[in-house]
Amino acid sequence: MTEPSGSSPQTGVFVDAAGTLFKPSAMNPGQWHLAEECDQLLDAFRRREIAGRSIRTGIITNWGQQITEIVTQLGLSDLFDSLCYVTDSHLQKPDPAFFQLAAVEAGVELKNSFHIGDSLAGDAFGARNSGMTGVWLSPPRIKPSFEPRVSSLNEYLEFLSSQFRT
Repeated sequence: MTEPSGSSPQTGVFVDAAGTLFKPSAMNPGQWHLAEECDQLLDAFRRREIAGRSIRTGIITNWGQQITEIVTQLGLSDLFDSLCYVTDSHLQKPDPAFFQLAAVEAGVELKNSFHIGDSLAGDAFGARNSGMTGVWLSPPRIKPSFEPRVSSLNEYLEFLSSQFRT
């Protein structure tokens, strides 16, 4: 993707689905709801902007095509430029090619992209090994063994904002 002279390249901001953006419903097995503390991040996705930087957004998940149904049911379809999920190609996290596919679909470069997920190996290291900045979403009680690490999606937004201001 070629950017106009003098403009910054698009930044990719990606999230994992299960365990990160979506949590299973305790009341209705098989149904999903949004994670707590994700409202500010989703507002930024809606605006396609964080700390004055234009962003492209996406989900990178090892789920199959059902992710499109869940995103639609929760009224989030307009928030994502890319939904990268497991298909017949059998690519999945942590394969760097899977992250590359998500970046291509969103129209961004890996080096200008961030991905957060609750799996240290699949999300954080998978993204890092692809050339993205991997961010680990981990419970606060777990000692940090990976940086950057956050404990909520709104904290991910704070992290991104700090990166974009530097």
